[in-house]
Amino acid sequence: MISEMTISYSGNSFRLLLRWKGSIWRSVWRELFLFLILFYSIRFSAPHFFNWTDPDETKGYRKIFKVMCNEFHEYTKMIPLTFLLGFYVSNVVSRWWRQFECLKWPEDFLSILCLLLPSKESRPARHQIARYLNLTCALAWRDVSTKIRLRFPSLTNIIDAGLLTEKEYEKLQDINEPSPGIRWLTPLHWVQQLIDAEIAAGRGSVNYVSVAMNELKAFRISFRRLYCHDWVCVPLVYTQLFSSYSLLDAKFEEDVFWKHHSEQQQMHQNMFLPKVPSSLKWGRIDLSRNAHKHPPKLHTYLEMKNQDPEEYKNRKNNKFIAW
Repeated sequence: MISEMTISYSGNSFRLLLRWKGSIWRSVWRELFLFLILFYSIRFSAPHFFNWTDPDETKGYRKIFKVMCNEFHEYTKMIPLTFLLGFYVSNVVSRWWRQFECLKWPEDFLSILCLLLPSKESRPARHQIARYLNLTCALAWRDVSTKIRLRFPSLTNIIDAGLLTEKEYEKLQDINEPSPGIRWLTPLHWVQQLIDAEIAAGRGSVNYVSVAMNELKAFRISFRRLYCHDWVCVPLVYTQLFSSYSLLDAKFEEDVFWKHHSEQQQMHQNMFLPKVPSSLKWGRIDLSRNAHKHPPKLHTYLEMKNQDPEEYKNRKNNKFIAW
């Protein structure tokens, strides 16, 4: 939401801590109040509860309670809260700044519009285009900001503000029925139609058309990014990382790759041990690193005649190897 972006946080840090509007206290006071009630209720009622239920400590309620407290305390040490808090806060602040940068101002496009339509005859068109740009801002920002929604609760309030006419209101209503959610794009299409009509009438400079359209595109993209920031919230990083910790605590079970790694380590530690066949296999196929060192298999034998037996004395029955 962009409703709190107009609040200034400059000044004395002590005064900022006591500020209510736009502060963190205003956002978390319900959760903080509930936590403090539960904490101090357990803190002050626990001794009286143990004295009443187990005065001679034969049942061991006090000891069980201390064990539970120590267990929770040790569990919190496994979670890097400092890292998570810093990462989460930096992500929120950077997201807030990117969202602020999506608040596009119409002055950039209007300055180019004065070069595109410089004549006095185009003054009504320039005025109407400027109104359409402000109308786009009102239609888009009221969907993502509570302050703008309070300023314009309905489209009739936009008519009262002078940004929309009755005929344009009817056109917007006709467009919103089949395609809701894209009503804010319609005034930008009207801007393109007005520029095209002025160029066709010979009252505009063709040299600045591409520059004006690029600036209008950037103006439209800024609102689309703003909608994306409003639709996609910050992920629940704490709960997700806690579930990562849960996966890491799973029971380890040896697989074929781990067994092969252990065998290789044992062979390197003691080279005098007899060679153990590799367990890293898929059916009859050896998947280990030593598989490529095995000699190739012989396919066929062809008998050689009229050859010197001494030349092939190491070959059985004077046979030639064919691959």
